Amino acid sequence: MQNNLTEKDIEKLNEWAEKCNIKELKIKDKEKIFNLKELFISSKKIYKRIDIKYIPAELFKLTKLKKLSIDCGKLKKLPKEIGNLENLEILEIHNDDLNPTELPDEIYNLIKLKELALS
Repeated sequence: MQNNLTEKDIEKLNEWAEKCNIKELKIKDKEKIFNLKELFISSKKIYKRIDIKYIPAELFKLTKLKKLSIDCGKLKKLPKEIGNLENLEILEIHNDDLNPTELPDEIYNLIKLKELALS
């Protein structure tokens, strides 16, 4: 599994993580970011609610992720690049506005997926 993250990808992830207060992605080390196994993306923070309306495509280059939890009420759709997460075993999506019938077809590329939780 090749690390195809560019410096520009890391910069975009860092900027997005800063806006969305996602500490796991606020690092500049290419190998540390690429080797993340779990990631929790939430718009619910301790002091305030953050409107996360999109997930950058660069996040889906983190192909070593095994668990991805997304809790974002303003997110309208998942990017098709989610199908790149070839090692993903657990995908949790907590979002009232995301219609399960509108998940991208690329979700079927997640052949290691053992658990899909939609709520």
